[in-house]
Amino acid sequence: MLTRRSAGHVIAGAVAVSLFATGAVASTDSALETGVAPIQIDFGDLEQGRQLTLPWFADGAFHRYNVSWDAETDPMVAFIATYDGSPAGPTTRWVGLTDPADDDLHLVKYELDNDGKVVSELVRQGDLSHLVATADGRYFAYARDGADVFLSTPSGGQLLSGKDAHPAGFSDGLLVINETYDGEPSVHLYDYLCDDDFEPETCRTSRIDGVLGVTTTSDPTGLIAVTGEDEEGEWYSAILDTSHDNREVWRSNERRIESFSPNGAYAATVDIRSDGLGHTDVEIIGAWSGETLLRAEMEVSQRLAWEPATTISPGNQLVFDAWDDGEQALVRCDVSTGCELATTPVPADDPVELPPHLLVTQ
Repeated sequence: MLTRRSAGHVIAGAVAVSLFATGAVASTDSALETGVAPIQIDFGDLEQGRQLTLPWFADGAFHRYNVSWDAETDPMVAFIATYDGSPAGPTTRWVGLTDPADDDLHLVKYELDNDGKVVSELVRQGDLSHLVATADGRYFAYARDGADVFLSTPSGGQLLSGKDAHPAGFSDGLLVINETYDGEPSVHLYDYLCDDDFEPETCRTSRIDGVLGVTTTSDPTGLIAVTGEDEEGEWYSAILDTSHDNREVWRSNERRIESFSPNGAYAATVDIRSDGLGHTDVEIIGAWSGETLLRAEMEVSQRLAWEPATTISPGNQLVFDAWDDGEQALVRCDVSTGCELATTPVPADDPVELPPHLLVTQ
């Protein structure tokens, strides 16, 4: 059942959490000088690797491993993988934001029928953005009309009202929302698993003030990455541990944390000065230590995601789109073995347009 609850009501009585916690705080900036040799992403020099394990969308089809499923759909802006928890076993499903070339985006559900064909259902249309999902795909959220955040749950959904609100991700039972509160940027940590009507003492809902917002989250570990401005007016990016009162793990004035690996052991960072149109380098670092483990440099890249952790791969393989000399491809980098092509390069002259290979949003 859909319920409407205001964000102000949800966090009533919650303690506003200070950004800075006691104890030593590490900085990664010294790790930038460890001498890690950058890998130049030149398609002509990279070997062709195996098929991707994570889902991706290209040429009007969803892809995973060496299997493709054609889908009749408008141009895909973003998509997530979901799981319905069916007693018969997991069902292959995706939820996507599509652009039908009008003023609205469409939220569409896709799933495979008994014949292995993709069937779609239009769920909602309007001013929609910031589609995110839990690591297991059972919950997902998105922004509506630049104010509300809709949380989809296995039993229905909740509409959280805010101002300039959008979800940044999920983190250990918390839905992380960037919004404006009392006229200032703020982060709302909403405990979507607790029952604040009957057991309010179990709820971890809180707020983080004094930061500009959250860039990414780690659902399994409770880590989140925030950006802010320090007392000297310098931009910084920091990792906080929501499982320990939002303790700051480390910060950097040079790198911005963009994504956590599936097990939260690694993080991907880009130059903190990168704008929303792309970046020209990416680094894999230790999420807890801040140590730089791999650095790749490319013409331009816009999106990145991680291969799932398996018995073969421990979850240390980063995948990103890259442009090189008028072509675009997905590239996979492993902290142990380096980088390789994950898809065949295709012509793509303008990185600002929708990329020909679209990675799943994690």
